[in-house]
Amino acid sequence: MRIASGAQLVVAEGLLFDIRKWIKIHPGGAKILQRVIGTDITNDFFLDTSNQPKFTFGEIDQKDRDKNNSTSQYSSTLKKYDDAPNFDDSKQKRTILRTGSIANVFDVINSSSFKNSRVATHHHSIFATTKLASMVIARVDEYTDSPQKIQQSKVENEHVPHIFRRYILVNKEIVSRNDAQRPVVKLTFQVINVNEQLPEFLPGDYIEIFSHIKGQVLLRSYTPLQSDKDKCFSIIIRIYEEGLMSRHLMKQLVGFEIKVRGPFDISKRITANLNSPNSSKYYEPSPKHILLNPLSNDGCWDVLFMIAGGTGLTPMLQLIKYHLSYANQFPNRNFKLFLLFANETISDIFYFKYLDHSVATSNGKLKIAYLLTRPPPDWEELSGHINEDILCQWFSKNHIPDISSLISENESPILENSDYVKRYMQALIQDSRHIKLVTCGPPLMIDSVEESLNNIGFPVNDKAIFIR
Repeated sequence: MRIASGAQLVVAEGLLFDIRKWIKIHPGGAKILQRVIGTDITNDFFLDTSNQPKFTFGEIDQKDRDKNNSTSQYSSTLKKYDDAPNFDDSKQKRTILRTGSIANVFDVINSSSFKNSRVATHHHSIFATTKLASMVIARVDEYTDSPQKIQQSKVENEHVPHIFRRYILVNKEIVSRNDAQRPVVKLTFQVINVNEQLPEFLPGDYIEIFSHIKGQVLLRSYTPLQSDKDKCFSIIIRIYEEGLMSRHLMKQLVGFEIKVRGPFDISKRITANLNSPNSSKYYEPSPKHILLNPLSNDGCWDVLFMIAGGTGLTPMLQLIKYHLSYANQFPNRNFKLFLLFANETISDIFYFKYLDHSVATSNGKLKIAYLLTRPPPDWEELSGHINEDILCQWFSKNHIPDISSLISENESPILENSDYVKRYMQALIQDSRHIKLVTCGPPLMIDSVEESLNNIGFPVNDKAIFIR
């Protein structure tokens, strides 16, 4: 990546510009150009902003916020553990004003003064346009692996995932408990130009965020969550003490710009994992969107098992939202979603208000089980590490295969009843419904789940996906 090595390039109208000589003498200051390095500035430079409507910050994800703050539909087990705070950005602003640089002070002023409008866009003169034209060094398709795709996307005005674009932070919300050792934060971003459309984020899509932090060039992958607003998306991140990107994003104020490219399909990453020397090739991945059902017109599974550990929850949130959105549009669409959410302690569970709201409004289509390796004394849900017995109990409690002649509902699913487990898995293999299991989480957890599934005879080759 040329940007990572220090090149100061931008893209506009399908052309690549080298702006390094212009940055220091730019009439609007160097900082505004430094922010856009590596991104597509077509809309910023050429768009007429005089008649554009204004955005309103802070009310972007109200529906999602209402879901996460709802306490009317709680499981009795989790309600007593609820102490998730609301994020107060004003404290952060005061801290930065005390300890930050002059540039940070102006950033705070700008984020307050322009909080209801787009940031730093204006009409450019003929001189500026001529000056920019003198900096052209290449066409964009000369710097991409898919030149034909880039050219076609330009004609059809489609979103090109390989080009970085800028988005504005419009909301920050802590979605973990007060006592969480590593807080979990939901960050919501919005397009800068109101005429720009976000791509549709499908289950399995991920984005890459690019930033310069403490003299380092960082590129990190995150799972985007589609917002109820068509010009917004969110990411959920856990803040680590040693995490440069997570701490960098957490400390930013509303109005802060990020550079993002994507979405990219996780199918390619899963294929790479399977072909590595330490992995077995369990299945032949579909060409794209491997988390969706290729045999269904709507992409939904009839029965979907999901096992998530920590922030491995985020792909499951994509799947849940995708399926439930179809259920809202087509109430007769029949499917079942089962999530097993594993964490170490109660303080590690996050976003459970939203999850509980999703269960309550799913019309019985979504069930969630929580598992803790170190539960509190009065914990009523699952406890321990994921193993064969827990998986057998979870499968048989939630789903009875349609080959009823092989099993009986009155039989015990415990591991000691090996004959029942064997017949249950045979019935699962022969089940005529479209069934899939998706697992995402820490590597050790995924390895444990994989081993346990193989030990109980789960049809891993055909029905399991492991996101590492």
